[in-house]
Amino acid sequence: MSLETRLEEAGVDPSDPSVQEEFTRLMRMAADAPQSVVVELLATRRSRDAAADAAEGIEGLVNDLVGKNATLFHLETQRHQPDGGVRALCRIGSQLQELGVHPDVDPEELGRLQPWDYVLVNEGVVIGTWNEDPALLAAQMGEIVSFEGFADREQSQVRVTRPGHDETIVTLAGTLRIEDLKPGARLILQRDDPRWAIGALPAATTESQFEVSLDAVHANLKDLAGLDDVAEEFIRDILLRLVFEDIRDDFDLSSMNGALLYSYQPGMGKSKFCEALAVALGELGDEFGFDVALFHVKPNQLKSLWWGEDGRLVRDLFASIRAREEEPRTRPLITLVVFDEIDSLQKRAGSNQAVGSSSHSDALEALLVEMQGLGSVPQTDGPPAQRLCIGLTNRPDRLDDAMKRPGRFGDLVQAMPSITQKSAPEIMAVYARRDSLRWSIDGEIRQGVSLGEIRDRFLRPAVARVFPLVVAQYATDTQRTTDVTAGEILAGVHYQDAVNRAKKQAALRQLLGDGIPAICPEDITDNLLAVAVSTAQQMEADPGMLVQQLQIKVPVVRVTAVPQTELEQHRFLKVHSA
Repeated sequence: MSLETRLEEAGVDPSDPSVQEEFTRLMRMAADAPQSVVVELLATRRSRDAAADAAEGIEGLVNDLVGKNATLFHLETQRHQPDGGVRALCRIGSQLQELGVHPDVDPEELGRLQPWDYVLVNEGVVIGTWNEDPALLAAQMGEIVSFEGFADREQSQVRVTRPGHDETIVTLAGTLRIEDLKPGARLILQRDDPRWAIGALPAATTESQFEVSLDAVHANLKDLAGLDDVAEEFIRDILLRLVFEDIRDDFDLSSMNGALLYSYQPGMGKSKFCEALAVALGELGDEFGFDVALFHVKPNQLKSLWWGEDGRLVRDLFASIRAREEEPRTRPLITLVVFDEIDSLQKRAGSNQAVGSSSHSDALEALLVEMQGLGSVPQTDGPPAQRLCIGLTNRPDRLDDAMKRPGRFGDLVQAMPSITQKSAPEIMAVYARRDSLRWSIDGEIRQGVSLGEIRDRFLRPAVARVFPLVVAQYATDTQRTTDVTAGEILAGVHYQDAVNRAKKQAALRQLLGDGIPAICPEDITDNLLAVAVSTAQQMEADPGMLVQQLQIKVPVVRVTAVPQTELEQHRFLKVHSA
């Protein structure tokens, strides 16, 4: 390898005159005094290594200062000195203090900081800026509030809410004025001056604990016996007053904000009906060109132990609904919002009747505001979004009067139909239709029995025997005694329970090898009677259940359940008249 090539690989230009002169000097020294050359090379290497160690030590010191010992201060402004240096005016608590700036800190970077931004300070010297995580930085600076809408766009003033407080107005910082803020977005207020919103966090995800995917709903209106008239009324009104807006407007019909579905008897299938209704609307949406979303608020999900949290939960619910409605879509959207046991919100503070607590009143007030439209936002461009809130209750008398007005839950009020001797077998048939079930018919065990035969041979006879039986009696303050039949107190859930008990009884016989390993007619009859007697015994222990269910208007002093042994003559029951 030539000398020029070796010099180039060492990073030295062989054509440089100074290099040639230094090379000639070292060659002569090597010829005259070889040890001198070695000494000089060693000294040069040690000097270079020391410089590298010093540089590494300084870098480590700076990193240590920044990472461990630095303090965060607000930078108010910076002052340029005549000698070209820079001084930083920082806020330390309530005081302003002028600090030195490390030469490695870029003055232009400092100039871009806002008064609420932070700088790193160590030993009275600004050694850098702090912007590792803008969202985390903003969250440490002040309270996080929910953006509700604009109060004055020209002045960049917005309406915000915080838990336990009324709505207030704040001004957006310059960096936020170009943001496309949506309801549900979270803004960060300046800690020292909460009149300013200085940062934004991403809007809450449109996924909500209350939203239910229609793919996860397995209810179907065809499986809910006896509810055809209620379903027809709901679907007809929804199509007429929400979907086909042109027809609604032509006939000057009001829109439909809410509906109330009630029964005085629990276990009538109101929640299941609403889920099945959403599925049916989804199928109609495929035909008429609209989408359906379902939000289901279960009992007590709008309650909290903390002051002001109940109202916030309601506002968060509707914020997630609005976020869902503002998602990009190509078809109109119908959102069903189902409130189970809506009577748990009770009444507003200041009403003539007592309320559960002022926090419940806050939740109710927030719900009334949202349903009235005061908490909504103008529709964006694109397919429209309609919303229907459905309240479910067993105690419509406990609802605040404002909830039952048109424009809230009073646009459509429907009672769940009573279960008759004719509809009871249809309800039981829903739970007896699996082909794998074994039935004992005329001494033969069969599977895949048709529903018609199951109704005729098992269900209708059992209902005919048990339905009219007197299973309880109640006495009023006048000591007048009134009979209560099984049909009056049995709800849909009881008929389901009776069928399930019959299945279990047959399954246990097969497991133990004792008796007929199939469902017998007496299994259905015995267990339907057992459920009726059990329900009557509960009412004996709690007469209020009977009073509420039968809507008895006179004082009841005593409820007596008829013992099951008195109702049984043998395995087949004697028919009693009510």
